[in-house]
This record gives sequence, structure tokens and C-alpha cells, in this order.
Amino acid sequence: TFTAPRAKFRRADGSFNADGAGARAAAAKREKHAAVYDLAVAALRDADPAYAESFTSLAVTERFRGSPHIDTENVAPFYGLALGDFSRGGRLAVRAS
Repeated sequence: TFTAPRAKFRRADGSFNADGAGARAAAAKREKHAAVYDLAVAALRDADPAYAESFTSLAVTERFRGSPHIDTENVAPFYGLALGDFSRGGRLAVRAS
């Protein structure tokens, strides 16, 4: 998971101020995968510019295979985007009560 653009460890100029171990790890991950992160944020800005300015986390996965579950901690809206060749299957099931 990448921390959003307005995370506490970012300075106003966009550079990182990573004082804690967790913030340093997140900053290193963000810098290592900057191109993927920037493309994901650009896609989010295309879909919902207001949300792109306020989101708090971004997860990027590869070959993700989940199991049916309920995200009880997800209390805010979120977006999902799947890219790839799904000719041999693949699906996302969303159930809301």
C-alpha cells in the first residue's frame, strides 16, 4: 500500500520527510515504484478528480487472488481497477447490504 499524496511525511514541495520507521519504509516504497504510483493517481484523477485529492491509500497488486470476505474496516468509498488478460477467467464480486 502506498500512502496518498497528502500524507504526513510529505513536505509541501513533494519531497519526503520520513522521521519514523514506518514513514521511511513507505517513502522508500513510493520512490521505488514512483512510475506505477503516478500512473495510478493519474487514472484516479481521470475518474474522480475530487477523490484523487483526498484518498488516503493506494494498493497495487500483481496476480492477486482473493477469497470471499467482508472488509469491515472499509468505511469510506474506494475504487478498484483491474488490468490484464482475463480471457481465461477472473471476476470481482461486490455485495452491499
